[in-house]
Amino acid sequence: MPAPGRSRHLVVLAAALALAGAGAAIESAGLFQRLRFAVQRDLRQLPSTQAVEPETVFRGLPTLSIYFQPQDLQALLENKREHGRAWERRASVSYFNEGRLQFGGEAGVRVHGGGSRITSPRQGWRIFFRRQYGTLKVPRGAIFGPHTDPLKRLVVHNDVRTDADGTQWHLVNPLAYDLARRIGCITPETLPARFVLNGEDQGLFVLTEHFDDEYFDAHMPGHRVTMEIEDMEALRDTIDATRPLTMEAVSELLDLDNVTSWFLAVVFAATRDAYQGPGQFLDEDRDRAGWFWITWDLDQSFRNWDLDSFLYILERVGEPPRGRRASEPRGVVLSTLIAEDQNFREYLARRIDTMLNHQLTPEFLEERRSHYADIAANFGVPTRYLELEREFLARRPAFVRAIAEQWLNTGPGVPVSIERPDGGRLIVDGFEKGDSFAGTYFPGREVVVQSPGARLRWLVNGAPVAEGEELRLEADRPLAVIALAGNAAPPPPAARSPVPEAKAPPLVAAPLEWRQIPPGAVMVGCSETDRQCEANETPRQEVVLRSGFELTATEVTIEQYAAFAHASGQTLPRQPLWSGQGHPVVNITYNEAVAFCEASGGRLPTEIEWEYAARGGRGQTAFTTGPRLDREAVNGKGVGGRDQWGMTAPVGSFPPGAFGLFDMTGNVWEWTSTWYRADAAWAEPRQEAPTSSSPDYLKTVRGGSWDNTTVNLRVSKRVGLSPRGRQNLYVGIRCAR
Repeated sequence: MPAPGRSRHLVVLAAALALAGAGAAIESAGLFQRLRFAVQRDLRQLPSTQAVEPETVFRGLPTLSIYFQPQDLQALLENKREHGRAWERRASVSYFNEGRLQFGGEAGVRVHGGGSRITSPRQGWRIFFRRQYGTLKVPRGAIFGPHTDPLKRLVVHNDVRTDADGTQWHLVNPLAYDLARRIGCITPETLPARFVLNGEDQGLFVLTEHFDDEYFDAHMPGHRVTMEIEDMEALRDTIDATRPLTMEAVSELLDLDNVTSWFLAVVFAATRDAYQGPGQFLDEDRDRAGWFWITWDLDQSFRNWDLDSFLYILERVGEPPRGRRASEPRGVVLSTLIAEDQNFREYLARRIDTMLNHQLTPEFLEERRSHYADIAANFGVPTRYLELEREFLARRPAFVRAIAEQWLNTGPGVPVSIERPDGGRLIVDGFEKGDSFAGTYFPGREVVVQSPGARLRWLVNGAPVAEGEELRLEADRPLAVIALAGNAAPPPPAARSPVPEAKAPPLVAAPLEWRQIPPGAVMVGCSETDRQCEANETPRQEVVLRSGFELTATEVTIEQYAAFAHASGQTLPRQPLWSGQGHPVVNITYNEAVAFCEASGGRLPTEIEWEYAARGGRGQTAFTTGPRLDREAVNGKGVGGRDQWGMTAPVGSFPPGAFGLFDMTGNVWEWTSTWYRADAAWAEPRQEAPTSSSPDYLKTVRGGSWDNTTVNLRVSKRVGLSPRGRQNLYVGIRCAR
């Protein structure tokens, strides 16, 4: 046996040889720098640090560098459709700002993005700081503000989007998030930064906080926040079963302030592809309203200042629900509340007034726009988009108010100006305003003006109305408010040209034209050769109408309804901005439709009368135009053939169909008098009307609209709508007698 001393020497020699072998293996694998960093903790030795050119650092701009082992980067780029933690690869990460290395470490990194994974030439990345990589989080305040601590997940987002004309849009998400945050949304923090990938400059990207349930574990300790799709499906089932669906009922289920903030943000920004996901979270520790949403991925914003985002985001009659998943509740909740709940309409009007008058002010919008324009210039990106963005932010506020007045069925906005000539402090609706304010309010809104600690004399439209530190008034007419301190004299009234008294033009409406519908028999419901029918269109059955009747030749026009409203002392519901002379009236409730027809000596047709007349005694075909939809005879979604209208067409713009009736398919849905049934007895009238709290409290509409696709323009298509609601752009009237 060898001597003990000799044995010890052999052990040491073997260990040394083993270490040398391991070192050689590590070096040959390109891992020595990683090991050296782990031992020395020298951020300058990280591959991601060394990969950045010194001149990039010296420019002082925020810069993030990621360095993968080349084979790992190649594997990720070759499999960029793959998702999940299994496709995470170790990489080093370094962050520079103001000419200094601010942070470095190792993390798991995988590909980020939805469709951009495939379409974008520059890939986005998602960074995860985990214990297994040796770096638990970004140091407090190193990238974002200290309130983001702990920052354990970071998205390196390729924010550039290119329009069809080649215009490149940059920094849209950061600007949209700033606006959304201003009105109360939960949004991720962002920071524009240059991105370097394995030493190659990728250009301007945006660093973004990443939200998931683990984020809330860290930032909302003591709350169990989850995002399970099964819970979302259960929420949607509950919403669908709740009748009537009111603001109070919804507020028991989800955070309605949060959802409304999201809605207003995407409406103002004219965001397309607004229903991003997953962004829904359930705080299981809340007693009520546990569901809330993150407002994120708004890169398709600011393109069209005149986009009607209510139309774009809310549900459309007869079409599939909005959202990427069938469980998405926001579209149906907002659509139903706007259509049916006056309390919610008033709440939404207040939120819009606050947003446009006090939050997204011209000064704030210009400051944010200028801020990101300066960043774009510093990074040297093309700035062609900036003029389009400037025009959008200048024109969008007035357009948002105009479409909101239409969808909420209100009168025109009321201008309000407030001035304190002595330069003292003014607070309007709880917002500091300096010594003056000018805004616009929905009619009837209360305006609250305060000047704490000051006793003022308040003049409204030149007349004294009150004294004290607060004034409350109703915006029922244009208001000019002056607040005078002490014995100050009021300023001289501004010279104004006399305004002639407005006289309403005489209402001239063409009389209703009636068409005779003879008695007879017809097969109603799903056509025998139609493969697109839904269950509520079956079974097909024969009906016999033993007495003839009459229908109006066309849908009722705006002029015809306006004449009725004037004669009966009612108000014409707000009509779309794009509608006009001879177009069908819309935004009509069921009861308003009934009242019009009765005043015209008629009634609403039954559902069976409507289908009998639409088919015109012809055989069973899927469409009123035959086995196929003829765009020469129907106003449906899009344009083509004779259909050159993007929205409604003037009545009678297409050739008449059977019995001399116009637009029995397309243009607008038409109310019928029949309570909706979805069962096999759908063609039989209900013996008793359902209660107002029943899910069956629905009236049938027929015919499809200008915003329906071909499958929903079939003659047997049936939809049930609440008679208490305004279905806005889609539903009109045709009378029978």
